[in-house]
Amino acid sequence: MGYNSGCHAEDWFKWLSVTVALAVVATLIASFIVFGDSRAVTNYSIFASKDDVPSNMPADADGFVRGQLYMNQNQKHVKWDLLYDRLTAITALYVMGPIGQTSSETGPIALPLCGSPSSLACDLSVPHKVTGEITHQSPGNQSLRDVITKIREAPAFYKLCAATMSGEFVCSNLIPG
Repeated sequence: MGYNSGCHAEDWFKWLSVTVALAVVATLIASFIVFGDSRAVTNYSIFASKDDVPSNMPADADGFVRGQLYMNQNQKHVKWDLLYDRLTAITALYVMGPIGQTSSETGPIALPLCGSPSSLACDLSVPHKVTGEITHQSPGNQSLRDVITKIREAPAFYKLCAATMSGEFVCSNLIPG
């Protein structure tokens, strides 16, 4: 009675290969379900100044806002982390658009982040910093997924604007990256 170890080892190796392949596929599917499509996440670099303020809005002469605006289309989540300098306190922050081809045109408020017309107050607990996040639905029961999709499809037609306590504005084009 001979023992053919080659046959059993070959079968075991095939079984192990199939098991590992199935585990890899299951992990990929699970990570896609849990974390969503990474293409649905967009990070915008913000540098807001008087230069991008539409001509019919009063611009702050030398103040600026810089930081990041994150949008996740699948999780319906928007988060911002911004620093400001040479401005009075920020009283409202919103994404305006779609706007026309020239910087002198304004558009509607597409996404209120904090302050009027949002129901969320701007978090100014850290000096010269405004942070916050919204999920699921923006004020007015507008689906964040729909708004984020529109902004992601044509970011050049949207601006992030900050209104200050003195009634002046700074705005930034949305720059993916």
